[in-house]
Amino acid sequence: MKEYLLFEKYPKLKILDPLPIVNSPTPIFPLKHTSKALGASIWIKNDGITMNEYGGNKPRKLAFILRDVIKQSKTTVITQGGLGSNHCLATVVSAKKANLNAAIYLDWQRLNPHVRNNMLADHYFSAEMIYSPNREETTKKIQKRLMEDPNAYFIPTGGSSPLGTVGFVNAAFELAEQIKTLNIPTPDQIYVAFGSGGTCAGLLIGSILAGIQTQIVGVQVYIENEDTVLKLAQETLELLREIEPNIPQYTSKELRLYLKVTAQFFGGEYGITTKEGIEAQKLIQSDG
Repeated sequence: MKEYLLFEKYPKLKILDPLPIVNSPTPIFPLKHTSKALGASIWIKNDGITMNEYGGNKPRKLAFILRDVIKQSKTTVITQGGLGSNHCLATVVSAKKANLNAAIYLDWQRLNPHVRNNMLADHYFSAEMIYSPNREETTKKIQKRLMEDPNAYFIPTGGSSPLGTVGFVNAAFELAEQIKTLNIPTPDQIYVAFGSGGTCAGLLIGSILAGIQTQIVGVQVYIENEDTVLKLAQETLELLREIEPNIPQYTSKELRLYLKVTAQFFGGEYGITTKEGIEAQKLIQSDG
């Protein structure tokens, strides 16, 4: 794992000391067939391999959060999501690597093979799994658990706390370095999934601090709005500036200029498979 590039520019942030669980930098490469089919230059940064056991965007956040768990001498992490939550599974896997227990509070999600496979993996990695029929009941159970268990540490949905979001501030610095060293064109837009908002917020702050002139496009996986991203971005900036005052402050109005949230690709329900989504997968598979 390479030294966090964010720390090279702002050395005081090294105090955050993320766990070394992320394989970085993750590779970036062009999707030649997809680009030709769509008439645009499309590149992908493969965060699917951020961790050997289970990749995706969550390990970048969990590296920072789990270090805080250990600093606070907690022994169990608690989080929540749908039955097939990728975040919950990533938390379970990452917690096991850090010798921590994991309790995941799951609420209803339409079953499909992906959901079943994630639930089986949760069980395989020794997660404590608690089901509720809706989010309200889940919240009540978590609040009760936190009051009764002094060794429990709560991780918000998607790992999207200000601390977790720092992982994607660094990801933008990683991308900026690759653009420079690999002579890659600066992207006009960066598309990422937008659920809990941490990935969008981190890339939004990080791209500005790293000098990438681009727009972050958050593709909604359930209905939220850009204010969610902007609020989290401000909270993350506040966290970073408490440690390193030399980091510039930006208003929500300034940040909004570099952010777009779209529901154009939303299938109407979280985690649902759509015909258009399947077609997009087949198109990208043409690039191997």
